[in-house]
Amino acid sequence: VIDPLSTEDLTYVPAASGGTVAQRKTMEREGAMTETSFGFGANYDDWLYLGGSVSFNGINYTDESRYRETFEETDNLSTWQYREELRVTGTGLGLKIGAIARVSEWLRVGAAWHSGVRYGLTDTYNADISSQFTDGGTEGFESPVNVSNYALRTPSRIHGSAAFVLGDAGVITADYEFT
Repeated sequence: VIDPLSTEDLTYVPAASGGTVAQRKTMEREGAMTETSFGFGANYDDWLYLGGSVSFNGINYTDESRYRETFEETDNLSTWQYREELRVTGTGLGLKIGAIARVSEWLRVGAAWHSGVRYGLTDTYNADISSQFTDGGTEGFESPVNVSNYALRTPSRIHGSAAFVLGDAGVITADYEFT
């Protein structure tokens, strides 16, 4: 922490005079992404299999940091602290559909499409700073809460697959995905 000594020649002095300074920074980050899906499936004549799902997605993230300096043997500033917090919340909606066809006893082919998830997100940010002086006085300032709303869309995906059934010997598969 510094104080301007002169605004003309841009010289500064420490805000706390003399002594040692104990510095501490803590950061806490926490979050989760959730998905709740409702699926369906159908079978037509035991050769065409259809399926799909609708998903409801959620995001919840918090990032908080604190920086604190404590001064020993000083005649004016005792401690000061700066804190900032970012919270991100949102919901999204996605769709997945697919089909598998049993072309023959030894060949299966499949295709699927996964829509991108469209999220509606809200960022909430605020910060504050506070000082405590050796005479017991305090100063502080809190920023206005900044709220930003925006949308995010993740890319869609297309899947293709083929499986060759080798009787009791096993299965050979090939998959392709394009995002």
